[in-house]
Amino acid sequence: MKRRLDHDTVTAALADHNPRVRRQAVHALGKALDKLQPAARTPYVDAIVNMLADSDNLVYYEAGEALGRLEPAALTPHAGAIVGAEIKRRLDHDTVTAALADRNPGVRHKAMQALCNALDKLEPAARTPYASAIVNMLADSDNLVRYEAGDTLGRLEPAALAPHAGALVGALASHIPCVRIAAEKALCKLEPAARTPHAGAIVDLLADSDCSVRYSVMVVLCKLESATLASHAVAIAGMLTDPFAWVRYYAVMALSKLEAAALTTHADAIVGLFKDPLPDVRIEAVAALDKLEPAARTPYAGAIAGLLEDSIEWVRLAAVESLGKFEPAALTPHADAIVGLFADPMLRYDAVELLGKLEPAARTPYAGAIVGMLADSNPSVRNAAIRLFAAAEMGMLAPDVLEPAISAVTNMLTDTDYYVLVTATVTLINLKHRRAQLHWAKVRAFVHLVRPYALVWHEYVGERLCAPGGVWAERDCSAFEEEFI
Repeated sequence: MKRRLDHDTVTAALADHNPRVRRQAVHALGKALDKLQPAARTPYVDAIVNMLADSDNLVYYEAGEALGRLEPAALTPHAGAIVGAEIKRRLDHDTVTAALADRNPGVRHKAMQALCNALDKLEPAARTPYASAIVNMLADSDNLVRYEAGDTLGRLEPAALAPHAGALVGALASHIPCVRIAAEKALCKLEPAARTPHAGAIVDLLADSDCSVRYSVMVVLCKLESATLASHAVAIAGMLTDPFAWVRYYAVMALSKLEAAALTTHADAIVGLFKDPLPDVRIEAVAALDKLEPAARTPYAGAIAGLLEDSIEWVRLAAVESLGKFEPAALTPHADAIVGLFADPMLRYDAVELLGKLEPAARTPYAGAIVGMLADSNPSVRNAAIRLFAAAEMGMLAPDVLEPAISAVTNMLTDTDYYVLVTATVTLINLKHRRAQLHWAKVRAFVHLVRPYALVWHEYVGERLCAPGGVWAERDCSAFEEEFI
């Protein structure tokens, strides 16, 4: 301070009659605070806050900049002074209450902006006293005031909003977008315990003629607890036929939060959405059925398999993932549809993996299609196809399928993907077939080639292939490992 101004103390410089000196003093103080630990800045908070009331705008600006260098906790005791200074600077009012009650909408709008700026400087807990005033401004007659109130509402913590949940539910029914969206976001922020008492009032809004209101209501309902939703499941299920697609989407999402037993009641209605025009609804409907118990889900395997032919690849992917949770017996009737995905560039790998869940006898008719995947451009698909071929019952394969398959696997001894090489090698060794023995020299040469990578080899063969549940779990790989590793 002595270096910059002709004053010995901060207090003297800040009280100088020359606004230029005061401005430089606040600026110098702000710079000095940057060099101090947060705790060491606290003694200067009072002086900086007092400068917010300075008659010079530039002094006020520098004081605001200096406040930004302080910890919010240090500002909490001065919350009223900071908010009051913002209001006083921008408007001809001494308090927030008076400014927000001004008959001029321009003044009320600026008051909301000033309050918003002031709250940004405070700790969340220090903003709570202003929650009521902000919520009340959502009902203002001026659209700009309502918009600013909605924006300011987002700066409040759930605990500050909880006492006003009833008013927010009322605002949720507003046909004014900025008010409705602000209420929606605020209600979604609340703790479940604060929303639950108002569940009935929220559900009643589903009867609103405005699809935007119904949409916002469904978004909030998705935040309710499962037990609360169960009490209103019938009303929510009724929204599965709503004319607005995104209302249907969130209705399915809300129902999927129910317990499996309660969800079963609405399974037929959810399956009806498999023909919904919006792909997102179809995907969410599949995800909802996945929450059912296996026995309750089995009758819908055919409906889900029908989505394997959907025009949207993400819907097809959702169907494949859902079918992967069914028992093999439920998948067998839909093997044709699964094999049909072998021509899908995105889902070939998933289709091969899904086909692998079928019993060997059920896969045998599709051995030719599996062999065709051995030449796929995707190494993951090739690897999955080799493992599927290796798990087949060789005695059940026709010679016109088995011979080309062994040749294809043998050709993979020169594959560019390491794991394809490993899988192909182990497959040929375990086949114990006369055709495979013709290529034993190639197999032995490859094994010696990968000897430097014995650790990786052992991990892959021992843990992924020969482990319980692996492709070769029933075969003895120990002799092979002993000879080559």
